[in-house]
Amino acid sequence: MYNEMIYIYTIYEEGSFSKAAKKLYLTQSALSMAVQRIENNLNTILLDRTKRPLSLTLAGEAYIKKYLEISRLEKELLKELDDLSNLNKGELSFGGSQYILSYILLPVFYVFKKKYPHIKLNIIECSSDLLNSYILNGTIDICLKSEKIKDPFINHGLAFRDTLILAVPKAFIELFNLPKIYFTKEKLLDSTYLSFKNLPLEYLEKLPLIILSKGNNLYEITKKIATEYNLNLNIILEISQLVTALHLSSVGLGATLTTNILASKTFDNNLVYYKIDSLLTDRKFYFVTKSKGYLPKATLKFIEIAQDILNSNNKML
Repeated sequence: MYNEMIYIYTIYEEGSFSKAAKKLYLTQSALSMAVQRIENNLNTILLDRTKRPLSLTLAGEAYIKKYLEISRLEKELLKELDDLSNLNKGELSFGGSQYILSYILLPVFYVFKKKYPHIKLNIIECSSDLLNSYILNGTIDICLKSEKIKDPFINHGLAFRDTLILAVPKAFIELFNLPKIYFTKEKLLDSTYLSFKNLPLEYLEKLPLIILSKGNNLYEITKKIATEYNLNLNIILEISQLVTALHLSSVGLGATLTTNILASKTFDNNLVYYKIDSLLTDRKFYFVTKSKGYLPKATLKFIEIAQDILNSNNKML
């Protein structure tokens, strides 16, 4: 029956019998006969053949929903069985933004893969608004999130913390008559920037701003800061990745909110930085998985390795 369910799901996914048959390595007539047999056995119609692309009937939607549940349970079973082989095989899928994957977890991926070479590591780059659905549908096993964690997700402890600062092209200092309370990358590295004064928030209304697009955690924070202080922001561009926004700022396109970690790891001399007076600039990221279902041993080992490495890195910041 599970193979039959795959037939129906593939047709639904591809939108036609011909495309599904090609993907399943079947003839179109063989697939049509198989679907007709399934529908006869169930005494119902699963696919609306009058529409292009093909769509599901109400019965078809219920059928696909159960298939996805069975598929998820099968993945969990395979992961449990993988654990019995002492991590000599298996998979771990991690999802996150370019910032998280490239600037926070890079050494963690390296150490994990070196320690468990037979675990297939899948790294999926995506914006924060996709993480919830990706965890629940099994696309990823784990991610890092900075907002409050509640069911159907569970918090496995602190991963790291960062501070949001304003990156400003040097030319803007004179152009917008900015106060001389900015700091450079060197001040970030030795943490002396912490003693600098905050930039008065009215300057945020004067500066052309590059912000992260809707669906990103930093988009929500930017909007909350604007609401909190009744600011009318001059937003000139919305970008999906934090790293891209900082690069665009470095060529003089606009100012942007970035993090102390990312700024300390860039090598651009065209930028200076300002502290922002808001409690929202202090962020904590946590390891997050779904709260129900089996938690693979590979995921637990990843968290263990990551906490060791990230705790050491946090002490250096």
